[in-house]
Amino acid sequence: MNGPSSTPLLVSADWGVHTHLFNLEPQTFGFLEDVLAEVIELFPSPAIHIGGDEAVQDEWNASPQVRARAGRLGVHDLGLQPYFMQRIGRYLAAHGRRIVGWDEILQPGLKKDVIVMSWHGVAGAHSAAVAGNDAILAPWPTLYFDNRRAHSRPSRRAA
Repeated sequence: MNGPSSTPLLVSADWGVHTHLFNLEPQTFGFLEDVLAEVIELFPSPAIHIGGDEAVQDEWNASPQVRARAGRLGVHDLGLQPYFMQRIGRYLAAHGRRIVGWDEILQPGLKKDVIVMSWHGVAGAHSAAVAGNDAILAPWPTLYFDNRRAHSRPSRRAA
């Protein structure tokens, strides 16, 4: 993210929040659009989930390159993530797709065709619905299905 001389990051195999975010440069969006073009080709779904949760913005705020780019775009501190998500959303909309994102994307300026998937409980889904967005409830831990099952659960196999 900090330029061509930066040490490349390895893909993490760990669970949890990661602090690395894509930068706001045109080449980054070109790369992401290339990836999304392949996703669109492979999956005919009318909606594509683009995440948007747990975006720790410390790197963005500390990066002179990102801050300068944000300034040229007229984007202020709290607007970096909405800008990023809206730009990806415009690309997907131009290709006949709706975005789905976790409830952290529920920000001012969110388009009405965005589907909000609420994992923080019911409040995010309710706020999305009041704002005119479709919503999906996936509150943790009750309906958050990607958590690994506990090892201590008894097996249901016949003895």
